[in-house]
Amino acid sequence: MKVGLFFGSFNPIHFGHVTIAKNALFNHLIDQIWFVVTPQNPFKKKTNLISKEHRIEMVRLALEKYDDLQASDFEFSLPYPQYTANTLKKIKNQYSEHDFVIIMGSDNYNSLCRLEWHKAQYILDNFQLHLYDRKNSDIIDNNDCIKIPGKFLPISSSQIRNHLSVQNRDLSNMHYLKNKLNKKVIRYIDLHKLYTC
Repeated sequence: MKVGLFFGSFNPIHFGHVTIAKNALFNHLIDQIWFVVTPQNPFKKKTNLISKEHRIEMVRLALEKYDDLQASDFEFSLPYPQYTANTLKKIKNQYSEHDFVIIMGSDNYNSLCRLEWHKAQYILDNFQLHLYDRKNSDIIDNNDCIKIPGKFLPISSSQIRNHLSVQNRDLSNMHYLKNKLNKKVIRYIDLHKLYTC
């Protein structure tokens, strides 16, 4: 089975993430996609990063109606920092029956091609890359890759977090959130008072 690994903080997961995965599946590029929730991205600051337990639960809620999209906490048991190359080696060993490919945005792909990632060459040499467009980030055409059909969706987790901050928090303002987040994810955020500071 060809399994796509979609790494991210998913802080929180939104419709943009899900649409990318659905486009890859719809076009028969990949059989199944695992949303690998990263406890702490070594390249990002921890600011506004809620617990990995909350994030994996929101991913589960957002994906529960899709048989071929799964939440993965694989990195939760790995030592920090969770570099993608290290995770890939372990996941290949543990699930040797699968053929793994990586789903990433064009911005991350470009930094990978510039060898800015830990063991970047190992990733480029051993994994097929499936790319989705990110705004203002053209794809460098110097490695074999497959472009996922569909346009970039102008939704970002940081914008959602800002909207839900103490200054702007207004969950009654549903017209903003309903086109960005699964309704169960919205209820979960409200129940646990996430992103309030």
